[in-house]
Amino acid sequence: MKRLFALGCSFTSYAWPSYADFAGLYFDEYENWAFPGLGNRALLERLSEIHATKNLTKQDTVIIQWTNPFRNDTHKFSEGHWRTKGSIFNFINSDRYNRKWLDEFFDEKSFCYHTLNNIHIAIHMLESIGCKWYFTSMGEINKAGSDYRKDDVRDHGEDIYTGEDLWEDKDLKVYIDTREQLPLKFTIPAESKGLKFGDYALSDKSLTCNCYIERKSLADFISTISVQNYDRFCREIERAAENDANLIIVVEESLTNALSFPFLPHISKKIRVTPEFIFHQVRDMIQKYDHIQFLFVKGRKESGRVIERIFCSDCVYKKIDLQLAYDKKIL
Repeated sequence: MKRLFALGCSFTSYAWPSYADFAGLYFDEYENWAFPGLGNRALLERLSEIHATKNLTKQDTVIIQWTNPFRNDTHKFSEGHWRTKGSIFNFINSDRYNRKWLDEFFDEKSFCYHTLNNIHIAIHMLESIGCKWYFTSMGEINKAGSDYRKDDVRDHGEDIYTGEDLWEDKDLKVYIDTREQLPLKFTIPAESKGLKFGDYALSDKSLTCNCYIERKSLADFISTISVQNYDRFCREIERAAENDANLIIVVEESLTNALSFPFLPHISKKIRVTPEFIFHQVRDMIQKYDHIQFLFVKGRKESGRVIERIFCSDCVYKKIDLQLAYDKKIL
């Protein structure tokens, strides 16, 4: 039996399918052990965990996508997973890795030294097993992140918003599903109307290529994608496909927060599913349904603004990665 195991950070496991997910289609079994923000220590230890729990053999294939050397991995069994949010210099880590911590614990050469040791140990482990293995990286290791592209928005990304002239001389409304208990606010008129799927749609479907928006709070999103409600949500997506509709799921939370929801105070600690499981489900849905996108934005007010921009994008939303456009502040 051919098995593929993939390890890495968000380049290997993210909200949308990665290169590893497509490679996995050519194997009898495929497991993605990557997680956004992971560093190279965590990758080595997860490789060890795979071998201990899955018993790697000569018939297996392992892909490791090494990450930025300036990440500091910690793990807490009480939280069930690795605690990491990318580079120690990322602004979201400024409280954890403050000046005092950097002065006492950080040394650039030492962090690179740790990464090279992790890679060296992984090579010897995989060679001793005799399996096929491939190494890649989010950038060249010896350039320490200086080669990562900053201009990787798709060429047509800047055209996502065509301007308010789309609304001119048209009697347009935003239809809001009657089941929506806390409707968003828009700059154009809105009307409550029963929708077969989704929560929001524009009255003139031809202007949006039949686009519908499904709005979710983060808690709703987690509940919807969990095992209990997953099939029901897939049926809603399939109803949209039967009506030649495009469905965009807008989640009222940043992608960074969604990927680390166990740490958020407004998410119940009773939730037992992990971000890894939820986003594995998301990737499966994106691969299965070509008429959906997931978009994570910063709050309710942002949701209303972004939905309007999608509706007046002259269907450009179909051609681009909405999450990338939003993260690059184009949307």
